[in-house]
Amino acid sequence: MPTIISGSRATAATLGINADRRVVEMHPRVMQLDPDAAPLVIFTSMLNKRSVGNPVFKTLEDEKVPTIDRVNNSGGYTASATSVTVDNGGYFGVNTLVRVQRTNEVMLVTAIATNALTVTRSFGGTAAAALLDNDQLQILGGAAIEGTTAELSRTTKTSTNTNYCQIFRWPFDLTNTDIESNVYGEKELSYQQRKGLVEIKSVIEMAFLWGEAIENTGGNTPRRSTGGIDNFISTNATNFGGGFNLPTFYSAMEDLMRHGSQSKLLFVGRSVNSNISLEAINHLEVTSKEKSFGMSIKSLETPHGRALIKPHPLMEGDTYKKYGLVVDAANVGFRSLTNRDVKLKTNVQANDADKRTDEYVGEVGLWRSLEKTHGRFTNAA
Repeated sequence: MPTIISGSRATAATLGINADRRVVEMHPRVMQLDPDAAPLVIFTSMLNKRSVGNPVFKTLEDEKVPTIDRVNNSGGYTASATSVTVDNGGYFGVNTLVRVQRTNEVMLVTAIATNALTVTRSFGGTAAAALLDNDQLQILGGAAIEGTTAELSRTTKTSTNTNYCQIFRWPFDLTNTDIESNVYGEKELSYQQRKGLVEIKSVIEMAFLWGEAIENTGGNTPRRSTGGIDNFISTNATNFGGGFNLPTFYSAMEDLMRHGSQSKLLFVGRSVNSNISLEAINHLEVTSKEKSFGMSIKSLETPHGRALIKPHPLMEGDTYKKYGLVVDAANVGFRSLTNRDVKLKTNVQANDADKRTDEYVGEVGLWRSLEKTHGRFTNAA
């Protein structure tokens, strides 16, 4: 028997219209919350990308002989002391002139025993003064006596920086029924293929940020993980102690800009981004997207160089929202094993499966070099 409705018909199911008759007003595209959460992957891919012939890739690095060291004695030394212990005796040579930065006194090194220097005090016109623990010593170079033989040479040894290509996989499968069903927006297969690329880029991005360089060879088939930029940094690390201010930020940038490029990328959490914007609102400018690899980037001109600031969508949570990673773009790059860049492999399901399985696969890693050109900010909120 039919259902009888008394009075006006309305959109409620009980008042006339069968809910299945109503046309759903659906946006034609599935909207994704974070469609591209991989700015570091994008930067390295566009700036410095190449393939390598070995999943273990290395870089030889070197630097000049240091010209600054410190006094190493908790009690310091009197103005007449002629034996001075330093942090790194290998930085010095016999006949080297050394200036105490705090007092301007110049000393002459006459003998070296590991980290103990024998010196002639007040070699120049400045009188000798007491030395304090951690006084900085400026190494001025040698002053040889006329007609003498060559001094003992001092050279640096190259170091090896190693990282690995990591195998990344992002599979997804759909039943054949799902594939052939009509849905709003694009077909489910093409949508999952598009979304899968976003997902694997996000996973690679997290490895490039926080991964640790490891090669586990315990089994017949090794497992490798690529080291990220955060794991690489040891020298330029600044803890803001829970507060943020521009003088501390500039002081940190002073050390960061001492080596490498004078324009560096600064990936920041949302709290750091807010604080930089509040503290330096009159100094920020927005760089056009065309000049920033399709991304909107704020540029802050510091007294020591330019910081290109990009809020990072993956820097979230109580710790990472107060985080900042400074990256010298000249010293990072995207590496992929030969013919193993990220690619979509289709139809990898079992032969008798009533479904389709596709998978993004890549064996890639982060090339990172010259650690002192990068830096880290923590607790900056």
